[in-house]
Amino acid sequence: MKKKYKVLIVLFSILFIFLIIGTPKYNSIKIKNKDFKDSQKTFDESIEKNSEIDINKIVKFEFDEVYIFTPYYPSKSIYEKLNQEWTTCSTYLGYILLHDVENESLNDDEFLMVFKKADKVVATNLYKLNNVKNIVVDGHNKLTKDNAKLVVEKNGENKIVKVK
Repeated sequence: MKKKYKVLIVLFSILFIFLIIGTPKYNSIKIKNKDFKDSQKTFDESIEKNSEIDINKIVKFEFDEVYIFTPYYPSKSIYEKLNQEWTTCSTYLGYILLHDVENESLNDDEFLMVFKKADKVVATNLYKLNNVKNIVVDGHNKLTKDNAKLVVEKNGENKIVKVK
């Protein structure tokens, strides 16, 4: 009886470790977003105060390209467009449960920004457009570091953010 109990403890321990650490594929596509999470507040402040937003001044990391995806853009299409898959889930279990939808904006007031450096995704974030009516990318959703600027237009009480 004690031997069966020990075997079960070992099996559950292995399963638990596997669900946290994951597989080599999971570890190879996992990115850390810690430098990017603070930029939401800075982005909101820039929309309130400025007519032009320079993304280079908002983020605190190096990038070559930034892609902007409008609400409801499917994750699968995003991965195909960028020719890369990634996850920001901190555990393998989270990756298993959320990977199909983690990079989709599922609300009218969200858009996804994906940053690449040396053709590899380095950061990504879903932004909420708290005080913004809309973001317009006009089919042109790729910006380079040199032209990573957005224009804020005011239409009465509403603000519209456009790719410059």
